[in-house]
Amino acid sequence: MCHHCFDNKRQDSAPPSMRSKDVARRRLEEAARLERERAEEDEEEEEKEEKRRLPNKTSVQAAPSHDGAPIFAAYQIHDDTPESDVTALRALRPSLGFVVYDTTETARPTRSAQLASALFDHTKTKRTKIRYGADRIEVITLPLSITLSLDQRAEAASWFLAERIMDRHFARRAFVIDRIKEDGDGDEDESAAMAS
Repeated sequence: MCHHCFDNKRQDSAPPSMRSKDVARRRLEEAARLERERAEEDEEEEEKEEKRRLPNKTSVQAAPSHDGAPIFAAYQIHDDTPESDVTALRALRPSLGFVVYDTTETARPTRSAQLASALFDHTKTKRTKIRYGADRIEVITLPLSITLSLDQRAEAASWFLAERIMDRHFARRAFVIDRIKEDGDGDEDESAAMAS
């Protein structure tokens, strides 16, 4: 065997022209593999970012009512969700809700909206410990005479309560807030003082 043939055999046993094509092909394959890996990493990062991006802005919207009583629902939405986009808001509205009746004699829709927002924001840490997932707080405006007793108020709102009081997953209870504190300034925003 000649010296030249011996060197070629020793260096991969292929002629130099074939080795350069093989090297070029390997480089292309490696570049394509690296590009695929980068794309996969970018997709994973986007998915993680989407999971981290939780709703963090409280939205108060008028909710549907079967009897015409004003109802306001407070729940969380993303910062970039336009509040005028009803479809986007409906998609973010949680199915689980806590219902509150404002049965004070001075109950009015503007206060119910404020009350829904204040209750939602001030009870957020307690509600999230329950771990039922996303929820909302609904406030129903149901003004009743101050002369009615608690039993009479409960009777006035009782037909709104679900028939089953307990089931495996959720306990349904009625809570009565019989006094809303004034905030001291005589302002209309009693809800913030009540919920704190």
